[in-house]
This record gives sequence, structure tokens and C-alpha cells, in this order.
Amino acid sequence: EAKVAPPEAPAAAAAAEPRLAGLDASLEEGGARAASSVGQIAAALPGVCFGVAGARLVCRAIEVASPAATRRLAASLRGHVLRAAMSPHAHLVLETLIQRLPTQDANFIAEELAYDASSVIFNNWGSNVVCRLFEVSADDPHTIAIADAALAGDIDALCCHKFGRLVAASILSNGLTRQRRTILQALGNDVQRFARQRFAAGVVAAALLPCTGGEAAWLAAEIMAQPGAIVALACHAFGAEVVRAVMEVPKEADQARRYLQKAGRRVKKDRYGAVLFEEIGLCGDDVASPWSTFAAAAVGGA
Repeated sequence: EAKVAPPEAPAAAAAAEPRLAGLDASLEEGGARAASSVGQIAAALPGVCFGVAGARLVCRAIEVASPAATRRLAASLRGHVLRAAMSPHAHLVLETLIQRLPTQDANFIAEELAYDASSVIFNNWGSNVVCRLFEVSADDPHTIAIADAALAGDIDALCCHKFGRLVAASILSNGLTRQRRTILQALGNDVQRFARQRFAAGVVAAALLPCTGGEAAWLAAEIMAQPGAIVALACHAFGAEVVRAVMEVPKEADQARRYLQKAGRRVKKDRYGAVLFEEIGLCGDDVASPWSTFAAAAVGGA
């Protein structure tokens, strides 16, 4: 289940924003006025970043501030990271800090989130913060701890969750080899179910793209191991995404193409299969797709 974000003290954010009115213009001027504005914004943290206007202002301050001033802004958020990560506005401030600061200056973010990683990874906004950490500092010990915590729980639930699947896909793209293989093994245990699940299908597709060595080929082979599986997925709303990814795996793409070509008549009569066939260049002239005909008629105004 998705975790509910802690209270954000909106009254504090609303009270702080009027005091910062006009500082956005000063930030754009640069020089001493901008530096002074950054100092005033730092003094208003953390409260101001929980409002929509305040969060936008803080993000801009981070973008124009000197490295030393950016570190001061970051220091004002220490002890408030978990609440900020699960805020619809303040999470953007954390993401901007992660992208702007060196890992050694931003690792307090991962350190604080690691204390309650299970809440963050299933949260709408917290999952985005975690993904930024994986992208920028996947080898930081605290970031590794967050990934390990995510994988220590129910991986099936992680992959099938609206926000958890973003974390799983980011681990596949950026995580340690052992972490990627943990997800791959879980997917391989019931890949047909995952390939048809609304959110997990994207995780399966992600697993086929960044994996090195024989990992992608192994998973693609697992997908095609069941007779008719690749054809059935091509005709499925979410499975078609997985088939597209299989077609990017060099060692298995030719086999998948042969299976699809052999079942061309069936696939091209399906709304999802017809689109897929055209995308991968398999839509021949022997069978007209009713869905392609419908689309052409709509464009032509018929």
C-alpha cells in the first residue's frame, strides 16, 4: 500500500512566502543582490519549501547559488528530508539538490531516507527522489542501503505498484549487479504475469534494455519459452510494451520476429498487435489491419 505523506505544516509555508516576495527577481539579477536573496531563502527553510511558490523559489536559488551557498541551503533541510521527500512541492527541492551538489554534500538526503526507505519507495513523490539518488549516486552506501531495503521486501509488490515500479526500473538501470539480478530473478519466476500487469510490464521492459552480458537474452528467452507467448503479448495492452523491448535484444529479436511473422494474420487483426507490427516493420500487404484502416479513415475524415 502507498504510504501517506506526513503533515506538511502548510501554515508555516504560507507564513514564510510573503516574506520572500520579490526575491525571485533579485535571483535573476545575480551578483550581491542574488547572494543576499539566497541567504534570506536559506533562513526561511525548511518551512518555505513546502508551498508551491516557495519550492519553486528555492529550486531557482539552488540553480543560481554558489557551491558554498548551495551547501548552506542544503544544510537547512537536514532533519527534514523524509517529510520533504513525501511532499508534493518540497520533493522538487531535494531532487534539485541531488542533481546540483557533489555526492559527498548531498548524501545526507539518502542517509535520512534510508531510515524509512519502505515508506519513501511507495510514495508518489518520494519514489522520484529515490530515483534521482540512483541516477546520481548509486554507489553511495546510503543509496545502496535504500535499494537493498526495497529488494528485501516483496519484490512482486514493488514491481506491480504504481510508484514502486519506478524504483525497480531505476535499480535495473543504475543499481549494482547483484541488485539487478535480484529483480531479474523475481521477474523470471512468473514473467508472463508480470508482462501483462499494468505497472510491472514497464519493469520487464526496463529489465530487457540496460542489462549487460546474457541477462537480457536470458529474460527474453524466458518470455518466449512458452509456446505462443510472444504472440499473445503482442496482442495485449501492456504486453505489447514488453514485445517492443524484446525486439531490442540482439540475440533474441530474430526469433521473436519469426514467431510474430508466422502469426501475422492473427496479430494484425488485433488493435495492439497491428500498431506493434507497423512499428517494427512487419505489417505486410497480405492482410489488411482493420485498426490501420480505421485510423486512416479517421485521418481522412471518412
